[in-house]
Amino acid sequence: MENWYITIQANILIRKDLSSTEKILYGLISNIEQIDGECKATNKYLSQYVGISPVQVSILISKLVDAKLLIRKVIFNDNKQVVSRNLNTAEYLYKKKEIPYIRKTKKPIQEKTKDNNISNNNKESVNKIVI
Repeated sequence: MENWYITIQANILIRKDLSSTEKILYGLISNIEQIDGECKATNKYLSQYVGISPVQVSILISKLVDAKLLIRKVIFNDNKQVVSRNLNTAEYLYKKKEIPYIRKTKKPIQEKTKDNNISNNNKESVNKIVI
């Protein structure tokens, strides 16, 4: 097995409404999508990497679709049988600004902390005589 890793975006990582397993599954789907353009992986394949059953993967994918984090496209044949299922991540979180961005401050951190150090805080106490 090759060494590889998944990346979980910060806006997904900080969500309190998602379980850790949902976040890992989202990261795995996102990484597969980055390689292939979409995730065509089966529930069985995903379950092997996440460490849960294929049925549980199906439930978690439905939750991620309901949360509008994934877009599921199911392709049927003429007999209404499922031919394939494609998953894509929804990037609307950034476009709709549902997760606020951290604003940059005007002053660099060095200027903010210039007077907030031990040597400056102790100057007054060194000159005072304690009786």
